Amino acid sequence: MSRAVTKTGLATIVRLSDGRYELAGELDFDSVPPLLEEAERLFAADPAKSAVVDLATVSRGNSAALGLMLEWVRVFRQQNREIHFRNVPDELLAIAHVSDLDDLLPVVN
Repeated sequence: MSRAVTKTGLATIVRLSDGRYELAGELDFDSVPPLLEEAERLFAADPAKSAVVDLATVSRGNSAALGLMLEWVRVFRQQNREIHFRNVPDELLAIAHVSDLDDLLPVVN
């Protein structure tokens, strides 16, 4: 298993294997910008055509977290790749729903 761990303040992204990632910690306005930068490096080095990001260990998230996820969707689409999110916390799904953005998030079970 290939693992690349990047700690960015209160959040961590771990590459479990090609196309599989785990996002953990608190996703807020302080932790998201450096996490975005580090995740882009991990994604660029991944040969997989699709990715699944598991958010089961995200302890807290706000609209910055939703922005992060939507940015990843945009980047992957520009590269003709797919990204999906698993175990998205209810609070993030609620923010997406209230913002009428839930249809843009590719969530899988």
